[in-house]
Amino acid sequence: MLCHQAPHGVLRIGGRDVGCDPVDEVIEALSPDLCLLGHYHRHAEGSVGGTRVVSLAPVWERYYWLDPETLALDSYETPNSDAP
Repeated sequence: MLCHQAPHGVLRIGGRDVGCDPVDEVIEALSPDLCLLGHYHRHAEGSVGGTRVVSLAPVWERYYWLDPETLALDSYETPNSDAP
């Protein structure tokens, strides 16, 4: 599952859980194995029920490799373009 907003229990910003009730409801109804989100532009991982949830960092900080067969998700630091 790919969504913009986060479910509850994955990200806290300023001490506040930034999760969204409708996303919680969709995850509960569909029970996907993996949920990727991007709204907050920071890497974080958690789970909601049996769903692994990953908040994706911006590409200039990190990039991801998803195996479509297994849904294994690896992340790598983006190489510094200023490096020699």
